[in-house]
Amino acid sequence: MHADVGIAGGKEKSVLFSKGKIIGRYDNKEIFDVLIKEVENITGEKISLDSMLF
Repeated sequence: MHADVGIAGGKEKSVLFSKGKIIGRYDNKEIFDVLIKEVENITGEKISLDSMLF
């Protein structure tokens, strides 16, 4: 079983996975935005960052 989407982070780069396959490698400073866009693509819904708690 694979996660629908996930990341594995390193010191400077992170890898984005979707359904067990590598989607791409990104700088850590951009991985959050790329992750949100991938989740939006999977769900077909826009994610409002205002509603997220950090």
